[in-house]
Amino acid sequence: LQKENLERDGYAFLDAEQLRTVYGPNSPYNKSDSLELFLKMRRMRDDPHHLVERDIRLLAEAKKFQVRQKQLVLSPFLLTALTFQSAALSQAVVLSPLVLSPITLSPAVLGPIILSPWVFVPLVLSPRALGPLILNPIIFSPIVLSPLVLHPLILVPGVFNPLVLSPLVLSPLILSPQVFTPLILTPMVLNPLIGNPMAGSPLVLSPFVLSPIIYSPQIYSIIMLSPYALSPLLESQLANTEVILSPSWLS
Repeated sequence: LQKENLERDGYAFLDAEQLRTVYGPNSPYNKSDSLELFLKMRRMRDDPHHLVERDIRLLAEAKKFQVRQKQLVLSPFLLTALTFQSAALSQAVVLSPLVLSPITLSPAVLGPIILSPWVFVPLVLSPRALGPLILNPIIFSPIVLSPLVLHPLILVPGVFNPLVLSPLVLSPLILSPQVFTPLILTPMVLNPLIGNPMAGSPLVLSPFVLSPIIYSPQIYSIIMLSPYALSPLLESQLANTEVILSPSWLS
């Protein structure tokens, strides 16, 4: 019977005597605890195939989970605190809205976020690099103590998203209009605004260098105590905008 099972299924099960021979005290593969467990398992004697089927199912489920973990597609987050979640946020997040889910102490690298709106999602102590935001509206989501490096924001409209103590380096805002998004103590380097109108979004104590403002009108804003250099305004009107104690050089 065992030979038939081996030829038909590719595997066969040992009977009690064979188990004692393989795992018993006189065998070089002696494993008394396993032997005792196998001999006590009634279902192992009556229907051993269910264990193989169960293991196959578990392996399939583990593989599916691993695939999900690599891409995070269609996985919305609601009222989920994302703390120490660097691994999860260092992968592509697609079509996965975040609502009332603060991100803290979760630095991320190579984690693009695409078509995954943020609503009330503060980003705190979570620097990001090489993880662009694309087609990703952001509402009431402050960025605090979270530098962004090589992290462009493309087609990311936003409302009430203050940036505080979060330097921006090579992280341009492109076609991402902002309303009531102040930058406070947030220096910028090589960080142009392109096609990016802003309203009610002051710059305070936020010097910027090599960060031109291109086709990006500024309305009802203030540039205060924010010196800037090599950052010209190109086709960008300033309406009801004041520049206070902010010297410029070659701009």
